Amino acid sequence: FEAFQAARAISDQVTTVRDVLDSSDTAPDVLSDEARQINSTLRELRQEMNIMRAGSSAFGAIERSHSPPTEDQLWQIDRAWTKVPAIIEGLNELIANRVPALVAQVYAPGIASEPGETLEMPTRPGR
Repeated sequence: FEAFQAARAISDQVTTVRDVLDSSDTAPDVLSDEARQINSTLRELRQEMNIMRAGSSAFGAIERSHSPPTEDQLWQIDRAWTKVPAIIEGLNELIANRVPALVAQVYAPGIASEPGETLEMPTRPGR
């Protein structure tokens, strides 16, 4: 469950970054390329997560059953668990390194639109 939440958060961040890049006239193409590559990596990880989810479904079926698990159910669970380390490592690489590096470059001066000048506090007119 946490892996799916993390994937969603990464996807949201990359979508925001792509929106900023799409609205910038000065953003280097390399940043858009990196955003696409992150999305591609994330898509591959989600595919692996869906395979893992099938294994967890088999585990639920075993828990609800009064009979011993089938060889197929055990195989699905084993297969799912073999995918977990690579999925977690891939998500952690995106979370800890690739997405923050992309965000830092996108929000560098001159790429993202500037927030503008601060506002002056108006003075209250006399009564």
